[in-house]
Amino acid sequence: MDTNKGNRIINILLCFDLLILVITALINEIIPKEMFETVHVIPGFLLVVLVLFHLRLNRKSLKKSNESSDTYPSK
Repeated sequence: MDTNKGNRIINILLCFDLLILVITALINEIIPKEMFETVHVIPGFLLVVLVLFHLRLNRKSLKKSNESSDTYPSK
């Protein structure tokens, strides 16, 4: 899979997952506790997995930006 295509898919999934988490957090008083645990906790775990995939797909650009932003010059 192309990295850009993978990033696009992961970013869309992250957006929807985060939206579900925010909505369920806002309506947690309205929905039953059993439903809240399913609808909020599972996307929470999914968020962690998606963030790990996102970081994995962006490791090259993260490494490049870390190398180019040396704040302390070498002596």
